[in-house]
This record gives sequence, structure tokens and C-alpha cells, in this order.
Amino acid sequence: MSSSKNIARLDRQHKLGIVPAGTGLAPLNPGVTPWRDLAPDVRRLCARLQETYAAFLEHTDAQIGRLIEYLDSLGNLARIIHGGVDFLEVSGD
Repeated sequence: MSSSKNIARLDRQHKLGIVPAGTGLAPLNPGVTPWRDLAPDVRRLCARLQETYAAFLEHTDAQIGRLIEYLDSLGNLARIIHGGVDFLEVSGD
């Protein structure tokens, strides 16, 4: 069951051409309780976990940015990115 907020968001995406016509909302994952059905204490816990994950991603993004700037300052960025792509092509199936 989709929330009216998700339906409105998808509608906007259709109107803006962000998603192809006919794209629908994905069903909920089995065993996942909809947010509106969670107890208030479980909502607080889930919100805190989401905040922690967001902080982790923000920190990771900043550190990757620092690494890219450093490699670029050495003149190695293009070579390393190319080498990484080559590695993924060889090791990936």
C-alpha cells in the first residue's frame, strides 16, 4: 500500500519526464511494516538509524572527495580511474 505522498511524488516525476510513463511504485518488501503502522518508539529508533546512516554517507562522500582532489593534484586521477575501470572489466562477470 503506497502513501499519498509517494503517489504525489511519482505523479510529479511523470509530469517532469523523470520517469517513463507507466512507471509505478515498487511494492513494499515482504516483512517490512509500513511507517504509519510502526509504534512511536520504533519510529524514533528507525529515524535515529537513518540519521546515523546519513551521517556515515556524508562523511564517506567528504573523504572520497578529499582523495579525488589529492590524486588530481598529483596528476594521477585519470590514470587511476582508467586503471579502476580496467580492473572492474577484468574481474567482473
